[in-house]
Amino acid sequence: IRALVAGYGTAFESPTEGAFLLNASPVAVARAIRLALDDAGIAPERVDAVCASCSGLSRWDVAELYAIEQVLGPDVAVAAPKAMWG
Repeated sequence: IRALVAGYGTAFESPTEGAFLLNASPVAVARAIRLALDDAGIAPERVDAVCASCSGLSRWDVAELYAIEQVLGPDVAVAAPKAMWG
């Protein structure tokens, strides 16, 4: 086994302006992270590393990294394997 998905969380927050299908919301991303941790029964301080999606769109990437830091703290390692795979 290379990985085990111990918990899952998802969250959506509709845009406050414009007609975007996707909304860069650090609040929703943080909620999804917390839901996944709760589902897995894992405390945030037990997380050593995160594989971020890093879409390449700065608006979404900034929201994701901000949420990761808010929930897991500034010292968690964040990897972006997409940069290697494309």
